Amino acid sequence: MDARDNEVDTLKKAKLDTDLTLMKLRFERSFNSTTSELSKAMKEVGETVDIISAEDNALTNSNSSCESKENSLDDSIQKSSIFDLDKLKDLPNTINNLDLLGTIGFTLLMGHTLILSIVVNLLFIYFGDQFINKFKLEERYPKIRKVLDYRRKFQRFYTINGIILIIITSLTFIFLAINILIV
Repeated sequence: MDARDNEVDTLKKAKLDTDLTLMKLRFERSFNSTTSELSKAMKEVGETVDIISAEDNALTNSNSSCESKENSLDDSIQKSSIFDLDKLKDLPNTINNLDLLGTIGFTLLMGHTLILSIVVNLLFIYFGDQFINKFKLEERYPKIRKVLDYRRKFQRFYTINGIILIIITSLTFIFLAINILIV
């Protein structure tokens, strides 16, 4: 039986060696495939890094280009600005140095601005009344009746004042137009 046990032990060792060799081959294949996959992944990462680096360089160049365009745009806006602060500081001197036609033009400009302001004020008065009547604010909120009464009193004053200012401004415009025709 000893010979048979030796033979079984030899077969077991041979099977273990075969299994071990098979496991080594599988491990080597797995290791090689993993290594090749890892190499591929590293290559892809390298390519991605190169692409990102190229895009970063392009964005940096684009950003510097945008900054230079922004600076030139700021310069052109400052040069062509309607409201040049340096000219605004010299406005009193400019008005004092106007000739007759310039003074008349400036007066017409201020008069038209005044008339526009008065017309807007009268529109607010009218539409304010419409708003109060439409929503029946006096009936809904009787506590504000006194405020609305004071509003009506001042409203008459502002309306009369606005109409008088429009008439005076219009007469001034007529006088200036006659003055321009004569000169």
